[in-house]
Amino acid sequence: MALSRDMLKDWGGKFSYGDSVRVQGISAELDGTYIIHDTMNRRLHRTIDLLVGQHEQIYGKWDKVRISKVEEAEPTWQAS
Repeated sequence: MALSRDMLKDWGGKFSYGDSVRVQGISAELDGTYIIHDTMNRRLHRTIDLLVGQHEQIYGKWDKVRISKVEEAEPTWQAS
């Protein structure tokens, strides 16, 4: 998972690399717990990016997505 810079602690946000984050409001397939591994381009604000396989054909932009920090949770999906 990647976050826009404004959401990361280094730029005034509340999340750090390696944090487990619960994502809600996208779809039953993609909602779940992810680990923050990357930063997005500085032109983006209040944005997340989830890595999915190209064969899954899940593309889009969703509004009203909520993310919250999860303490010591096992991710439901993690890049290998």
